[in-house]
This record gives sequence, C-alpha cells and structure tokens, in this order.
Amino acid sequence: MILLAIPFFVLVDELMNAGGLSRRIVNFALPLIEHRHGRLGYVAITAAVIMGSPPGSAVGRHRSIARLWLAAMIISVERHVRAQPEVGKGLSYPMQCLNSACAAVFDMAEEECPVCGRYQGKINVRHAGDQRVALKRRYDQAVQGAQTRGVSDKIALLEQGAMRAEIVCTVGITAAGNIFRNKKYLNYYHRDFQGVAPSQPQDRSRRHMVDARLFTADRPEGYGQFLHCFALTIDGEALTTYGGGGVAIYMADSSYLRRNASLLEMNSFHFFRTFGLGNLTADEPEGYRARWADRAWIAVAKLGPALRANTTATDIGRLLLKTGATRDQDEFIEVHVYDERGLPIKDVKRVQLRTVAATPEEQEAWRHVTTEALRLGISVS
Repeated sequence: MILLAIPFFVLVDELMNAGGLSRRIVNFALPLIEHRHGRLGYVAITAAVIMGSPPGSAVGRHRSIARLWLAAMIISVERHVRAQPEVGKGLSYPMQCLNSACAAVFDMAEEECPVCGRYQGKINVRHAGDQRVALKRRYDQAVQGAQTRGVSDKIALLEQGAMRAEIVCTVGITAAGNIFRNKKYLNYYHRDFQGVAPSQPQDRSRRHMVDARLFTADRPEGYGQFLHCFALTIDGEALTTYGGGGVAIYMADSSYLRRNASLLEMNSFHFFRTFGLGNLTADEPEGYRARWADRAWIAVAKLGPALRANTTATDIGRLLLKTGATRDQDEFIEVHVYDERGLPIKDVKRVQLRTVAATPEEQEAWRHVTTEALRLGISVS
C-alpha cells in the first residue's frame, strides 16, 4: 500500500501543476515582494509557504516545491524580458551606411546595410556613426585652431596617443574577485537586477533619467542597460573615485571593441548637465559621440584647444584622463561597450591592483583574480 501511495502523491503533484496551481501561486507571490533585490529566492520561499504540504509526503512536497522554483524562474525571466527593450526593433531613425562607397540610407535598427551588406556595429556604434559628419566638423575646427597657434605637432601627438589608447574601469577588490569568478563584468543594470551591489533609489532614478535622454536613438525604451562604461587612457591612469580605486581592468584595441564600443566626450552625467538635457525641450548637440575607430577625432575635438607649444606626451595623458577628489571633478572621455549578457573577461588585456588588499576577504578575492587572470593569459600587476 505504501508503495502504491507514492505514485499517487506524484500524480497529485502533476495534476496541481498541469492545472496551473504552481503558476497561480507564483503569480500571487511575485507582486508582493518583486520590488526586493534577490526577489527570486523570496518568491520561491513565499510560494513554498503558501503551498504547504498538500501532497502529504516528503517526496511529493519536495517535488512540488522544486516545480514551484522552476515556475518562479520562468515567470520572473518572462517579466524581465518583457520589461526590456528589444534592441533595434520598432526604430525609425535613418542612418547612412558606414561604407564610404555605398550611399544607402536605412533604419538604424539594421545591423547590416541592406544594399552592400556591410556590418554596421551595435546600436551604440550606429548611433555614434550617425554623428560622424558633425564630429568631423568639430575635429577640423580644432585642427585649424592648432595650426593658427603653431601647435600642429601636438595634434599629431594627441592623435597617436588616442589611437594606441586603452579603456579602463576601476572596481573594488571584492568586486574584481566576483568578476573573475563569474567570467563576466556586469554593468550597473545587471548588478542591480540580480541584487549584486544594489543601487540606492536616488542613484537609480538619476541613472535612468540620464540614460533615457542619451541612449535612446529616438527609441523610448533605450539601450543604456546594455552599456558598460569605461574611461579612455593613454598612460595607464585610472579613476580612483570608482570602486575605491581598488582594481583597474584594462581592455585594448580589438575587433570586439571595434564592433561594440562607442565614445562620449565626457562623463554622461556631466554631458547631461552641461547641455541642460533635463529640459525635455532641449536637443542634444551633435558631434560629441564617436565610434571606436574615430577615437582620435573626439580626443582632438575635446582637447585640441588646450594644447600649447610646451605640451608634452605626459601632459596629454593627464588632459585625457584626470581624476578628481569626487566623481563630479573627474575629467575623461567615456567609453560605452555594448554587451547584452555582460562583458566577457577573455577580452581583458590586463588587471592592476592599485590599493592594498587589507581584509582577508579582499586578499582571497585578489588571489582568485590573479590565479584566473594568469590562467587566461591576462597580465597582472
């Protein structure tokens, strides 16, 4: 009789799930606590509490709870996907093909030119490419100004530096350990959604407000949540106002950056404030974005007027990236790397410990970073 009871307990479980009871329980629990970070665990536990023990056996109960966890994951992912933009869809934003021999004009939603078939890059790259004419105009003005002042050689020095530049982000030592454990660098939105280093409400609202203006390409849902932010550097300097200045992660010129990276002339928050973009009637000025291939143009457009006859290569490095006492005082060119799933660490060139690993947790995190980096052929210093 006992052996006969077990299949019937499982059958009850199957009937409950087939009838949609699991999904109804999860749908009831999800709105109650979905605002919390780490919401999936809370939802599954709440659903299990509601579930109780209807099957009447440990096997049936555990099997039912496992099915509830699966239902919770499916529903949570479905809701998250529905809340995210479908990048490139429903966009009405014309752009010209990046192939100079092709004059085709088409919707920015297309990653390939429908005429010549050339790949146009990710949406941030296409958005920046759309401003290429305006950027070239600003670049030409900076070059002419340098010629008038007799410092054309400094322009050449700046261009050479920009073309060999790296990009760098600074994170805490423990955060660096997590990045190398997960094999991915997760941006602000990824970390916030997963409950890893969740943001404060005021920071979250500021980030969303800025991204809604800067990273939409005339598309209401935007693409900012897929961008990973770095700074351009030519001398290895890194910002100390992020992550406590703990670990600097560098990436160099690569096919990955050529496909996925774009630049903004300044920190996006500074750009938002400088041009009054909090006013919804204000238009974003053009020529302040660049594709990775045009990084020398944006560096010259920004720093050309500051070059003098006595400017050295060291001075240029400090002009390009200057860390302040606070983030509001930082000066740098912001680099946006698009990746929907997080930035793979295999594309990292080198990592550098810039502070002392003071606690046992930090020491263990740095040991893990070192071990994993060396295994992947990433330089460590």
